[in-house]
Amino acid sequence: MILLRFITLVCLLAPLAGVADSLEMLLMPGPVIAGHQKYEEACHRCHKPFAKRTQTALCNECHEAIKADIDRETGFHGKRLASATFRCRDCHTEHLGREADIVKLNSANFDHDKTDYPLIGLHRGRACGGCHETGKKHRDAETGCFDCHQKDDPHKTALGEKCDECHSEKGWLEYRFDHDKTAFKLKNRHTETACDSCHPDARYKPTPTRCYACHRFEDVHAGRNGEKCQDCHDERDWKKNRFSHKKDVDDALQGVHKRLPCSACHQGEFKQKKSEEERRTRCVSCHRQDDQHLGRYGEKCKTCHQQKKWSTLLFKHDDDTKFPLVARHKSTHCDSCHAGDLYEDKLEMSCISCHLADDRHDTPSDRSCGYCHNAQGWLDDIRFDHGFSTFPLIGLHGMVSCESCHLSGRFLEIKRACVDCHLQDDQHEKRLGEDCANCHNPNGWRLWQFDHDQQADYSLTGQHENLACKNCHIEVEVVARSEPRICRDCHLNEDSHNSLFGSRCGRCHSTENWLEVSLPKER
Repeated sequence: MILLRFITLVCLLAPLAGVADSLEMLLMPGPVIAGHQKYEEACHRCHKPFAKRTQTALCNECHEAIKADIDRETGFHGKRLASATFRCRDCHTEHLGREADIVKLNSANFDHDKTDYPLIGLHRGRACGGCHETGKKHRDAETGCFDCHQKDDPHKTALGEKCDECHSEKGWLEYRFDHDKTAFKLKNRHTETACDSCHPDARYKPTPTRCYACHRFEDVHAGRNGEKCQDCHDERDWKKNRFSHKKDVDDALQGVHKRLPCSACHQGEFKQKKSEEERRTRCVSCHRQDDQHLGRYGEKCKTCHQQKKWSTLLFKHDDDTKFPLVARHKSTHCDSCHAGDLYEDKLEMSCISCHLADDRHDTPSDRSCGYCHNAQGWLDDIRFDHGFSTFPLIGLHGMVSCESCHLSGRFLEIKRACVDCHLQDDQHEKRLGEDCANCHNPNGWRLWQFDHDQQADYSLTGQHENLACKNCHIEVEVVARSEPRICRDCHLNEDSHNSLFGSRCGRCHSTENWLEVSLPKER
């Protein structure tokens, strides 16, 4: 009590604020936060002796922006707190340490409606970081649509920055613009068309309204039918036209011909009369350029194909040849095997006669592909058992494709050491040697086990237990050291004593915490 009265008397009589601050430091309950650290020895900046009511006013002298919000009743503080009864210390408690969080902002349950910018529509589900940039104060976040959505503006600022005239927070695509109030009302399919389809590069004036002006590049007739698209087409469906091939030209289309575009057959002017030679119905007269066989199968397309579906073949390979097609051979294209003339070039029936280019192995001279492969699929159901080889596949090796190890295709000349295949996986960069099996196993590269206390002559204690291997094993291909493990071998740069206390750091320091010093007992 006497000491308290003495300190109080000195504070009242001290002519300088610095003297009072020095005495008040003796009674300080704890360190201030890092942001106030520079004021820690100037107590008078935040406190006045025996006048707690003035503390809020002192806070406001530094935090002018918050004081302005309270006076105007704006922002989070101004809308929630009354300046007459508000005290900063009610929410923000100091002297809790450098790392203390005195703001206590909980993003999970923060009510944004109590700010100047209530969250509406899709804004309500946005993450805080989407608007509040790291390193900037929350109060400094922009509130205009264009401030955040400039990159989303498909109009390239041609319509200005007042996005809310058409768009709302409910959804960017829910716009209120009514195109019917313009000189070009949207009907049928035009109502589904994206704006930039007619207004490229955000060009809105002038915009042509004639069909051909916009659809010139979609004219499959290449201008041969003129520019009056409405004679055959309308806004309901561009592909459905009013022209009837059967009624107008007395030539009914059959099979897939019904679905062909006009330009597929009409290469010249649409209304130009065709000669009898040009109107011949032989397949090759029109489809010569489509002949994938390049004339090797002759011109009798109807022998195999029909109008209903070109890919449905009439030719039966199983019945008409001595090589039945099974499994994957059924879906193989004819030209894959019949590369020459269909009627003159005879094919062999051995696997290698067709699959020589697919043979990646150093196989015997007889090329017996059937030892491992079958017609179900070249890589499906391979019957080779690696367990009978000199390198049985165990663990994850059993799931690896052949090509992953046998890159050259020579199966008998493959190396078997771990590092031969996993050199690129060695994160230690050879600092721990090449015997990967000391730690790793085939069940998983990450499922490694190494007991440093048992398998090495240096036990890891304290903070050493959490270190990565490369923190100590720096040199390449050095696994163990013969010299003693003294602290300064690794921590010489951290010796703040500049070797004045010698090299026996363990007398004062421990591996638990370098900063917790235990002075040695005097002898």
